[in-house]
Order: sequence, then C-alpha cells, then structure tokens
Amino acid sequence: MKRFFYFIFIAATLVAGCSKITKEPEPDPFGGASYKGVVSVEFAGADYDNSDILVDVTPDEGAGTLTIDIHQIKFVPQMPVTVDVTVPGVSYSEKDGVLTFSGDGIIPLSGVVPVERYLVSGLTGTIKEDSCTFSLNFGSYPTKFTGSKVR
Repeated sequence: MKRFFYFIFIAATLVAGCSKITKEPEPDPFGGASYKGVVSVEFAGADYDNSDILVDVTPDEGAGTLTIDIHQIKFVPQMPVTVDVTVPGVSYSEKDGVLTFSGDGIIPLSGVVPVERYLVSGLTGTIKEDSCTFSLNFGSYPTKFTGSKVR
C-alpha cells in the first residue's frame, strides 16, 4: 500500500512538472485592434447610419503608418451589396496612451482594387482606451465612425 501512494506521488509530481506553463502575451494597445460601431455617411442631405460595423485598425510600425479596414459596409441605401473598404498608409502617432491619426489624398481599396473616385480626404481620428473615432470624406461623402473595442 505504501508503494501505491509513493507511485501516485511520483506520477503527480511528473505530471505537474511536465505541464506547460504558458503566459499570455501582453496585448499591444494599438496592435491590430478591432472596433464595432456606427458608420454614418452624409448622403443627399441626410445621415445614413450603418450599425454594428466592424473596423480593424492595424499599425505598421516599420512604415510609421496604419491601415483602416471597414468591413461589410453599405454606404448608401441604394447600394445593392455590402463591401469591404481599406484605407492604407494613414499617418499616426502615440502620446500618453492616445493614438491619433490623419491622412489626406489616400486612394482607398475595395478588396485589392483602388477606387480613385472616392479619394480619402480630411481623415482625422483617435484611439483611446477602448474606443475609436474618426471622420473623413470618401470623395464628396462625409463619413464618421464611432466604435468600441471588441478584440
């Protein structure tokens, strides 16, 4: 009986010693965060709101820019389908836990296709704590986003 308990003790020690201890990586507050919120587009004199829109903001520290991906958006009620839009090459800086970004004259992408007709101008935005807000013009259409961090 004594040997049985000794065997159990040794087995438990081996299992405990061999279990892999993993430490979750510290999240980068601005590294590839996603936000869900409302995109509002001014169209024909009225605001058209798109709720529950997912926006990814991904910094490229090497280039000193970030990319904004807007997923499954219908900019105006007449659009027959939703689209994904990418705004690449956005300048940003970080100070005191707040990331600010801006851009002008950026050609957005629909998928991988450049859409020069909707040139991005007047882009300004901030990310602080768990929220992201920005405004810009897609061509002549003023557009705003306000969202909360989801991951």
